[in-house]
Amino acid sequence: MGCNPTKIRLSVANVSQPNDVKQKSESLNEFNEQHSLVVVSNVSIDLSPIDNNAFSTIVCQQRQKAIDNMTYRTAIDTWRPSSIEELISSIQELSAHENQIDRAWIIFYWISQNISYNTDAFFSNQIETQNAHTIFQSGKAVCEGYSSLYTELCNRSGIQCRNVNGYGKGFGFDVRQTNFDKTNHAWNIITLNNGHSYFIESTWGSGHVDHLTHQYKKQLVPHYFLCRPEHMIYKHLPIDDECQLLAHPITMKQYLMLPYIYPAFFTFDLHIISPVHSAKVDLIKDKSYGLVLIQTSNNNIELSGYLEDEAGNKIQGGHFIYLDKKDQTLWRCQFAPPKPGKYNIIIFAGEKNHQDQCFSAAAVQFAFDVDHLPSSPISYPHIWSYFFDYNIEIIKPMNSHYIDWSSNINTPYCEIQVRSSDDVRISAVMKDSSTSTNVKNGTLVNFDHEADVWQCLFAPSTIGIPFELTLFAKRQNENESHPVTQFVLQPIPSNALKECMIFPEIYLPFYNMRCHLIEPLNGVLQSDSTVHFRCRIPGAQEINITVDDNWIEGDAWKPDENNIFDGDIQVGQKEVAIYVKFNDENSSYQGLLKYTTS
Repeated sequence: MGCNPTKIRLSVANVSQPNDVKQKSESLNEFNEQHSLVVVSNVSIDLSPIDNNAFSTIVCQQRQKAIDNMTYRTAIDTWRPSSIEELISSIQELSAHENQIDRAWIIFYWISQNISYNTDAFFSNQIETQNAHTIFQSGKAVCEGYSSLYTELCNRSGIQCRNVNGYGKGFGFDVRQTNFDKTNHAWNIITLNNGHSYFIESTWGSGHVDHLTHQYKKQLVPHYFLCRPEHMIYKHLPIDDECQLLAHPITMKQYLMLPYIYPAFFTFDLHIISPVHSAKVDLIKDKSYGLVLIQTSNNNIELSGYLEDEAGNKIQGGHFIYLDKKDQTLWRCQFAPPKPGKYNIIIFAGEKNHQDQCFSAAAVQFAFDVDHLPSSPISYPHIWSYFFDYNIEIIKPMNSHYIDWSSNINTPYCEIQVRSSDDVRISAVMKDSSTSTNVKNGTLVNFDHEADVWQCLFAPSTIGIPFELTLFAKRQNENESHPVTQFVLQPIPSNALKECMIFPEIYLPFYNMRCHLIEPLNGVLQSDSTVHFRCRIPGAQEINITVDDNWIEGDAWKPDENNIFDGDIQVGQKEVAIYVKFNDENSSYQGLLKYTTS
């Protein structure tokens, strides 16, 4: 937000840092050394404002109060002025007993609702006169017209305002470019009767041009009303150094070094730890991925993002964004390209609401140009936010979104291994990508107590098509499971799978008690055969078995010292079901799993 007391952590000289920032930076030293991160630039960029008193508590409160005033918006939306003079009269009347910040906001809001960006003129390069009266009459403008109209309305309403011309990182800007051919943008500086000056960006505060359709989309963006100099400079470089409103004006080279920042970056008070002073990300030394480190102001902020190629296609499995285990405000954003080329990194930020949902907005963008990969490409599984809430750790496969079926595999299933907190229960679903339907009895989730991992087994129903393998998690006291991570099983070659199988039908107690079925894993048993059954069932007192809906006569099976039930079953003609009695007040048997016969 415009009045956040943002700490600019990009400067490495001439700026003192708070103690908490120094401590966090020191805690990163070991990590940075291990991963060869360049966190200090050879060029120092100091973004300290020249006026440290401009955004006082009173100014910030007045600014936010004006933005939040729905009475202003309702009144302004009814205005139908036939001339600038009539508009100015309405502005003065609505703000007659208010401060200048309210009046400046009223003008900002009116322009945002009544002037549209002239995309036809912009893309045809046929821009006509952009004076205030022409813009008022046509209702269309490019940046110069927005700036001229804002200046006219302010100056004639008693607010000192001037135009600022310079270089804007707007539509068509490429983070890889090294210069501007000419000035391309205009905005404003107002000086209030409190003696302080502030930026106004009414063009970008009113909406934006869609990069795909080239159509203008109205969108009120209050961030650009009384925007802080240390925020404004990321996308606005005035011709006149004094108009930067910075204590140490930066050069064009430094301006182009700064990352491409969106308003949400400041709204959520984010801080880039690495790469410092760079719009570009490099591969970690001897690794096949790049890394961005971002600090949040609190642990309720959630980051997400993706990697896209030069054509704008998202790279599946190209990103892994997660919180540092020791510092719950430090996000590690890893990006892995599938091959050399030019890529873009886009990172989003949002704040969780009371329903544990997160509404994100683009926060920062980097260029990621890869000449060569020092090792084999890696990829990452899809991750949901619950992955972190349940403290999930992926053991197998490492650094891969994809699971390849080995031609040497002797079993008709593949495996994913994860670790979680003790109170978390894992389940899984396997989906046929060609039909978008779940594979019935295609998954079995065991808990290996010796290795302390969940073994998630997946048996594909056919060859030649990919499958989505999704893991879910829930705590014991929760009624609903949530998706945590997803992998892709690559299409299986025709000669790599001799026969398909299905697992037995699994019931809830199996997951709740973290059971481990050792044998038989095949859910279809041969009729009239004898099979050996072996299963670990923690907390179980005894099990009993039904064959073709008939209880097996004799004593129920008892566990050994390791909670393992072991014995032979005489299979019938239809099905075999396993029931378990736990050591609790409920003396009845509960269904554990069921086999069919063939």
